[in-house]
Amino acid sequence: MTGWELGDVDALIESTLANDSTIQSLMGVSPARVANYRVPSDLSWKLLYIYFYSIPGNDIRVQGNGRVMTTVDYDIEVRTTGAPTDNSRAIVARIDVLIGAMKRQLTANSQWVVCATPLKPINILQSGESSDVFYVRQGRTYAIQVVQGL
Repeated sequence: MTGWELGDVDALIESTLANDSTIQSLMGVSPARVANYRVPSDLSWKLLYIYFYSIPGNDIRVQGNGRVMTTVDYDIEVRTTGAPTDNSRAIVARIDVLIGAMKRQLTANSQWVVCATPLKPINILQSGESSDVFYVRQGRTYAIQVVQGL
């Protein structure tokens, strides 16, 4: 595991997305449906929800055991059953605004400073349980840099 800070970064991303009034309005639920690392088993979520997970990278180190920065990529996707809708596309755009704005963003416990950089888009069509069912995953990969807060 890259470090304990990833739990705090996960919590920051989840709370940012779940508590955003624009996403809640577009999704029609409050808090917004946000899942990380495990696909929800609640079937009502399958129509539209946000899913994210981390892809740890290398730590930036100094001499000895000291770490200067953790680097990690996060895939953040809006998942829909069937074709994307105007609302799901608007949620993808809103996520870009919210996560892209994370520059020197403190985690809730003020122990970590987070900076996000948008990388590549995600657009995946996934077959479902039958030939009539399919899922669409749209979003982006973000490079996240995490340093210790002051």
